[in-house]
Amino acid sequence: MHRRRASARRSTSFDSDAYYSDAFNDPRGKVTPYAIANAQVSYRAGPARLFAAVTNIFDTIAATDVSPGETRADDSASITAPRRLSAGLEFSF
Repeated sequence: MHRRRASARRSTSFDSDAYYSDAFNDPRGKVTPYAIANAQVSYRAGPARLFAAVTNIFDTIAATDVSPGETRADDSASITAPRRLSAGLEFSF
């Protein structure tokens, strides 16, 4: 027997301290603090569940790793993933 049920969840990840992402603590390798917010809602009716989710709600762009090169032009970085919306319908049997 399935019950009707709505639910909502949220999560936040926060990197609260700046840090150096290279072994030599090069100032160009410093990563600044950032926060990422996510949310999900769902509704269950019988064997079906309808859901929607958003990751990186505010489309935060932040470096997570910076690798200094020989010059600034040679520096490289990894950044946070962009905002993503997803939705779906799931059946259980």
